[in-house]
Amino acid sequence: MDLRSLRYFVASFEEGSISGAARRCNVAQPSVSHAVQKLEAVLGAQLFQRSVTGLTPTPAGIALANRARAILADVAGLKASISRKEAPAAIVRLFVHPTVALRKLARIFEAIGTGPEVDLRLVADRGEADLAIVPGEGDRREQPLWAERYELLMAATDPLARRERLRIADLVGMRMIARCACERPHILPRDVIKPIIVAQAHDEESVLALVSAGIGLAVVPGYDSDTPEVVARQVEEFAVERWVVAIGNPALVERARKAVRDARRPLSL
Repeated sequence: MDLRSLRYFVASFEEGSISGAARRCNVAQPSVSHAVQKLEAVLGAQLFQRSVTGLTPTPAGIALANRARAILADVAGLKASISRKEAPAAIVRLFVHPTVALRKLARIFEAIGTGPEVDLRLVADRGEADLAIVPGEGDRREQPLWAERYELLMAATDPLARRERLRIADLVGMRMIARCACERPHILPRDVIKPIIVAQAHDEESVLALVSAGIGLAVVPGYDSDTPEVVARQVEEFAVERWVVAIGNPALVERARKAVRDARRPLSL
């Protein structure tokens, strides 16, 4: 007695015919007939009364059908349970725009990527991402996460760092670091300050390294690092903000937004 024979028998029982069981199991009729005959020989009992109109189960056939269904259900449940345990973790592909500092996303990473069932992967191609964290571009699908103001970064040793506030005129002819991935490449009025571009960087960590080394100044959004070698200053006549938004899978977007809301919520005592 084997599971295949039991499946063919149950199909015959439920379909009421060998031909119907064969169609249901996607096999030839002789295979079903042979399986039923094999079961009858093993059990020593007739399972069906056969006629031109189909199959009529005998008492032995009815009893076997009840037991066979339970056996097949148990086997199916066992397979499903093992498959769930061995199934690979769900892959979540996350794209983060180069101008968004990864250190600000710890809560989002935690909300999306914790648990053995999730395989969180940072991808370089936004088109491959399930969730993208990017500067707002006016897309109707965007969901805002937070707003941040642009500030001027300089080395702590720069003479400008001694001043709490700066004016646009103070930046004329200054050595600047171009942020190549910036969504606002000409955010400062370059026709006024006429900057000298001395370096280019594609991500925030590179910008910080260049600024702290005294290579030049840089304009970045939402600076909040505690790097002692770098100082952030606001510039009068220059109050520009941007929104960082989430776009992609709605469930992941909502989890990201909730993580940001929870991070801002004060702890209750």
